[in-house]
Amino acid sequence: MLKLFTLDWLEAAQHGWRWIRNKDGTITENPVWNKHWIVIADRNGDAIVVDNSTAGGVVTGHIGSYSVKIADDLASFFQVMAEAMTLEAITFNYDVLDDELNPIPGFLDAVSAIAMRILGPDGEAGFMEFFFG
Repeated sequence: MLKLFTLDWLEAAQHGWRWIRNKDGTITENPVWNKHWIVIADRNGDAIVVDNSTAGGVVTGHIGSYSVKIADDLASFFQVMAEAMTLEAITFNYDVLDDELNPIPGFLDAVSAIAMRILGPDGEAGFMEFFFG
């Protein structure tokens, strides 16, 4: 499930990523976390991050210490998400998982095509890896 953070929750969303708890219980800045990265969403414990040092806000997905570029800019990320959610609702009537709760191939192909059109090959690969990999 994807949870976008409101402005009221944005600061708290940085805990565990930009700010970490030391063994003694104190909170400190994570030395490997870029200060320009802002966690804007959570997907099952993984972070979706915008880099505010870039013109359009490069979007990356973070799974622990592993990260993957999802989109060159925040606007493109939101466009792909909006079109994919519309596809899920209108075309597939929310029936996108098989009996083992894996996304069905037709849905994956359709989302991949949306991501390819909007994000290009590199963005599509990162988007699909983060959300469905």
